[in-house]
Amino acid sequence: NNNTDNIKFIFNDDLFSTYDWSKEPEEDIYELYRRRAYQLRKDYDYIVLLYRGGIDSQVMLETFLENNFRIRKLTPLECFRLMGFRD
Repeated sequence: NNNTDNIKFIFNDDLFSTYDWSKEPEEDIYELYRRRAYQLRKDYDYIVLLYRGGIDSQVMLETFLENNFRIRKLTPLECFRLMGFRD
């Protein structure tokens, strides 16, 4: 049966339903990136970035570099494909 009409994506609905999505954040997007990178750097001793070259991994890489936040290991995702892992 290929009926996909009843598929529902549920992810932190309790949390996200309490946020006013009509209100823009006071900070620009780059400040939010910086804060998240700082939080990751503060909470984890060893950060590995699996770099694919898409916008998400590129933004993370640039954010860490521009703010002098250390990434312990940068691994191109192609390495995982060569070892038999699939994305």
